[in-house]
Amino acid sequence: MKTWDEINVAEKLPLEDFCTLLEAKLPLNEEEKMSLQDYYKMYEIFVNATVTPLDAWITVRNIFAIKNQQIADRIKTAEK
Repeated sequence: MKTWDEINVAEKLPLEDFCTLLEAKLPLNEEEKMSLQDYYKMYEIFVNATVTPLDAWITVRNIFAIKNQQIADRIKTAEK
């Protein structure tokens, strides 16, 4: 398994790398971890529709962040 720093988002990501990018730095609960496969399917749709892997990653990452704002709240709470 690659580390967060070893993953190149400019190349098409396998599911394992995609999940590593989101799980490595975020305090996800089990339900959020399970939802990553759905976000990966979205990522694949973008890539298969000729969106660059980098743009697909950025788009899906942003959608994930917007739909899961409770994660940001957990991070803020942990920092206090």
